[in-house]
Amino acid sequence: MRNKLRLASALALTTLASAAAAADLPARAYEAPAPAYAAPLFDAYFGLGVGYGWNSLSVPGSSSVTDNGFAVRGRATFEAAITDRFGVQADGVLEHDWNSLKTGGASIDAPGTTATLAGHMFWRDPSVGLIGAIGQYTTQRSHVDTGGGTIDFGADDYYAGLEGQYFFNNITLYAQAAYDSRTFSSVGSIDGDGFILAGQVRYFAMPDWSIAAKGSYGVIDYDTSAFFGAGSLKNTSWSAGLRSDYRLASMPVNVFAELSYGENKTTGTALFADISEKSTRAMIGFQYSFGSKTLQERDRAGASLDPFETHTAAVTP
Repeated sequence: MRNKLRLASALALTTLASAAAAADLPARAYEAPAPAYAAPLFDAYFGLGVGYGWNSLSVPGSSSVTDNGFAVRGRATFEAAITDRFGVQADGVLEHDWNSLKTGGASIDAPGTTATLAGHMFWRDPSVGLIGAIGQYTTQRSHVDTGGGTIDFGADDYYAGLEGQYFFNNITLYAQAAYDSRTFSSVGSIDGDGFILAGQVRYFAMPDWSIAAKGSYGVIDYDTSAFFGAGSLKNTSWSAGLRSDYRLASMPVNVFAELSYGENKTTGTALFADISEKSTRAMIGFQYSFGSKTLQERDRAGASLDPFETHTAAVTP
């Protein structure tokens, strides 16, 4: 019940933040049909967000474990048009979480860091849509302080896949699919292969106000023979979320609020099997822009692509 109240409160804050920003109605009101855009030569933005995460772990044979804490996330994104239709984009994301594991009345510090580098190449018609390729590397590191020492956990993911967008009026559909190669490490390491699917629906209430619904699903099958011997291990994860962005009329800055929920489950016969995680995240922040003049212009002709996100904690495969 407490998690449901937290989720409802965070969603209410997201809605209120969007409504408060939208009160600046003299800013450019949306006009249908959507205006035509030409690809900018250069588009970029830098962002900073702060938030909080509520995480719970279920481990067979032990009491419930929570892993909550504050988080700070920074992102830098750059896009450049090579020709009128072809372009490239690069993303860098760095997040740090000050999480604390609590179980059986004990509290253990478990800070974590996630870093992502992603590159995109694409063909785009601003009046129709986009098709492209994505390559990405994401690394997660968590350090659990047991009081008598530190246990380090890590996960490294390499993605290679395709992505596409379709534009109509004030709505954008965005889909991604990629192969995912992961290495999970602690006292040893295991390798896994799988896939990830992600999608978004972006709605522009005005050229400077967008609301997006997001979702993802991923599966990893691990080769456990080298580390655990015989046995199997499979990880399945999914997430869903909402995000609202509003760009100020007087300066090249947009504020955002986002809320997401994800579940991650590991099954099989090897060690770490039957561990599940539930995660809720809420974050607010801002982005400073260069290039595009409105959020919708960025969506149709600028740095409109996103890297894959993960709700998988580094302490679980």
